[in-house]
Order: sequence, then C-alpha cells, then structure tokens
Amino acid sequence: MISLKQTRVIVTAVVTLSVIALIAQNTESVETKFLFMKFSMPRAALLLVSFLGGLVTGMLFAGRVLRKKEK
Repeated sequence: MISLKQTRVIVTAVVTLSVIALIAQNTESVETKFLFMKFSMPRAALLLVSFLGGLVTGMLFAGRVLRKKEK
C-alpha cells in the first residue's frame, strides 16, 4: 500500500516534470503587459515565473491553514 507521503512525492514529481516539459517546449519570445509595464521575454521564463508564484502562494496558504488548525 502506498502511504500518503509517498503519494505526495509521486504527485509532486509528476507535476514538476510536466511543468519542465511544458517550459522546455515553449522557448519563443512573447510580449507581456503587466499593469503599466510592457516587456518581452521567453515564454519559458514567463511560465516558470507563473509556476513559482503559484507554488509559493500555495505553500504560504497551506502553512497558514495548518497554523490555524494547530491553535
């Protein structure tokens, strides 16, 4: 039987490898507008920044929920 910890590791590995494959296949440059700024960057960099931003946000939210549970 696979434990919850092993399942988390497997899911994390699959998601990470999928993101890496997605980033590796999208190397062309794109123009991005954010608020009043406009800049050009490789699509891979934009995808990586978006992924890392979501990852950090999710971890912060999960940490906050866990701290509330402990109280």
